Amino acid sequence: MMHDKNYWNDFEEGYSLNPMKEFAGLMTYRYLKLFCLGDFKKIISLGDLKEFEKRNCYIDYFIRNESLEEDFIRTLELCGIKLSETQKNTIYSSGQTNTSSREKD
Repeated sequence: MMHDKNYWNDFEEGYSLNPMKEFAGLMTYRYLKLFCLGDFKKIISLGDLKEFEKRNCYIDYFIRNESLEEDFIRTLELCGIKLSETQKNTIYSSGQTNTSSREKD
């Protein structure tokens, strides 16, 4: 439904008024609102979007859930924090907490 133009007006974030809706989805629009500085209302192509993001994103590095341990260690190292192999192993072996369980069909 998010990609169906009949529903674009259902999102009250300005998405339906932005020309980007023709080639980029709602989550891309939200990403730009959250993590980029500047006005992105004039983005009219995918090339414009990529260039705008490169110039205006103020986040240096993202820690992703799907690679949490690796991203966390890399972020610490990018911040100048040196980790020993023991510390890295502790992070890798820490295990998951607060995991959700879903019933399988």
